[in-house]
Amino acid sequence: MTIILLSGGMDSAALLVGANRPISEGLFIDYGQPARIQEAYAAERLCSRFKVPFKHMEVLWTRLGEMGDEPGVPGPRVVAGRNAVLLSLAANRCPQADAYEIWYGATRDDAREYPDCRPSFWRGLSKVFEEAYGVSIDAPLWDAGKSDVVAILRDHKVEPRETWSCYAPMFFGGVPCNTCDACRRRVAVGWV
Repeated sequence: MTIILLSGGMDSAALLVGANRPISEGLFIDYGQPARIQEAYAAERLCSRFKVPFKHMEVLWTRLGEMGDEPGVPGPRVVAGRNAVLLSLAANRCPQADAYEIWYGATRDDAREYPDCRPSFWRGLSKVFEEAYGVSIDAPLWDAGKSDVVAILRDHKVEPRETWSCYAPMFFGGVPCNTCDACRRRVAVGWV
């Protein structure tokens, strides 16, 4: 069985809906990110619609201020070590979820700005996790670009409003900033 790290964004949504194996749960981790309410809502609704158990985990993250710029400022929102921590938390969930594998939504389009979306990162971490915990990590969308992700979502009748990708929502979280990398990539591939 597999746990999918589910952010509610287009990449993890494509993993969920395109999975070709039983999914133990969609795991959403609230680490105090600015869009946690929108992300959790999207993740839970996707799990409900596609009949996958949903797990919401909250953790205290003391370095949130390092996410990056304020809303309205272009650029990536990098949190150092985020994916390593999230994947570790997912590995901790595996015994309770009867899972032996973790999927997360790294794509080739993410690799330049996000080092923890590169194959060297997740393959190396997977080796450690396999040896220590008997749990592997995979990024099944690695060979996909954002347009491929959109094609998967459209094939499964997922609408853009069912996902949330903005890192820095404005107006008390109700409106995407349209300037962060995630927003700009959605627009670039027509996922709006």
